[in-house]
Amino acid sequence: MLKPAEDGFLTFAGDKPADSPAESDGEEEIQITELELSQDLVDQILQANRSANSLSIYREKTKSDDSLFMFKDGLLTKDYKLVVPEDENLRTKLIEAAHCPVTSAHTGWNKTKQIVYKRYWWAGMAADVDRYINNCWTCKVFKAPRDKTPGLMHSIPLKEDCCAFKSLVIDFKSMAEDQHGYNMIMVIMDRFTKANWSIPCKDTVTARAAAVLYYRGPYRVFGLPDEVISDRGPQFVSQMMQEAVSLLNLKWKLATSGHSQTAGQVENLHQYIDQRLRPYINHNQDDWSEFIPALDAVQIILPHNSLDGLSPKEVIMGFPMLGVLDWEDRVEPKPPKMEINRQEAH
Repeated sequence: MLKPAEDGFLTFAGDKPADSPAESDGEEEIQITELELSQDLVDQILQANRSANSLSIYREKTKSDDSLFMFKDGLLTKDYKLVVPEDENLRTKLIEAAHCPVTSAHTGWNKTKQIVYKRYWWAGMAADVDRYINNCWTCKVFKAPRDKTPGLMHSIPLKEDCCAFKSLVIDFKSMAEDQHGYNMIMVIMDRFTKANWSIPCKDTVTARAAAVLYYRGPYRVFGLPDEVISDRGPQFVSQMMQEAVSLLNLKWKLATSGHSQTAGQVENLHQYIDQRLRPYINHNQDDWSEFIPALDAVQIILPHNSLDGLSPKEVIMGFPMLGVLDWEDRVEPKPPKMEINRQEAH
């Protein structure tokens, strides 16, 4: 559990005193149930794929040598994607699991499609996803319309040798005070991979406090950046990073510490946080900090248009992150002699 210290730093709470109220079991049960429901759904789809009569027409197509339909470990696939039957409303349940949980945060049409397309197939999938999201009550209520013509954006070029978390945009977003005393988020965006690292804090945060937040966060994974861009100005950024360097007892020089053309990127970050938080925070809006890690996780595993459809996670790690809707890791491969081939399928 995170709690605010007097100086605005983040600290991790240890064991609670004996007379302190226990943490709510309800929240933990909700999170566990959400994961279990997704896993149960995958099992239902696997079982239906093996037995559904509605897929018999596609099973027949596996006999053709030039067909994209084939059996893999006894499962019917098209182009290596699991075929989902209409039985038991499985298709709608799958779209719901890809769109609604905090693990995807009511993402839009394109990204919801990509989540499903990557692993599953059925005829008319695109239309089904569009229909579901067009009728999603939560999206209608909590999402702001994005149909206005966007303003002119100025792109700040990256250096040719840039890599993950070496060119950053850092900003501070004001929030309503939550139950832990936080009323601000330190938002760090990596310009190379588009990954976010968001840290709840107080509006009294100083350059030194911001340095400690960075030290406890991105530094332990990515080290120090070469370039920091912020609307807070070069003086604050320079002081913050020099404070970070002093914590490490290093000699280091920041290449660039400010830029005047960051408003568009920062505004996008702010809109993303607001839009993704709305469906999940409570009526008092005082539990938002509990969802920040989950929203960062969503942002890093979803495909990004500027990355040619890759996710920030794939760019950083070189491979995609497994999700709760992945089915291949739930199937035990059959020995080669037991594998059903096209000639044996009937």
